[in-house]
Amino acid sequence: MIAIHDSARPFAPPSLFARCVDVARREGSAVAGLPLADTVRRADEAGAATEEVAREGLWSAQTPQVFRREVLAAARASARDRSFGDDAAAVRAAGLPVRMVLGERRNLKITTGEDLAYARELVEKGLVGLAALQAR
Repeated sequence: MIAIHDSARPFAPPSLFARCVDVARREGSAVAGLPLADTVRRADEAGAATEEVAREGLWSAQTPQVFRREVLAAARASARDRSFGDDAAAVRAAGLPVRMVLGERRNLKITTGEDLAYARELVEKGLVGLAALQAR
C-alpha cells in the first residue's frame, strides 16, 4: 500500500488514513474527499457567472490518497510524460477505478494566510491537532 498525503493538510486524523487504507486494500484505491454542499457556478475571467453546475456526484478531493502498489505503478507507467493534478487523476486516466472515501471537514488545506489564521484558531480552541486527538 502506498499512501500519499499533502503536507498542507496537517489535521488529517489517523482514523481517516485507516479508512482509506481499508478501502484501498479491498478496491485498489481510495481518495478522501467530501461531497460538495455549496452551489457551484462557472464564471468568466471578469467574474460574471456563466453557468450553474449540478453538484450531485461532485466531490472535493482531499488526501490521503491510498493505492495498492501495482495500481499506482500501472498508472505512472501509463502516464509517461503527461501531467495530472494528483495521483488519483493518473489512476483514472489509466482506466483504473478510484474509490472516494468520506473525508472530514477538519482535514482542511492550508494554502493562504486566511487558511493559516483559521487553522491557528482551531488549534487554540483544541478542535484540531494533538489536543483534539487526545480528547477522543
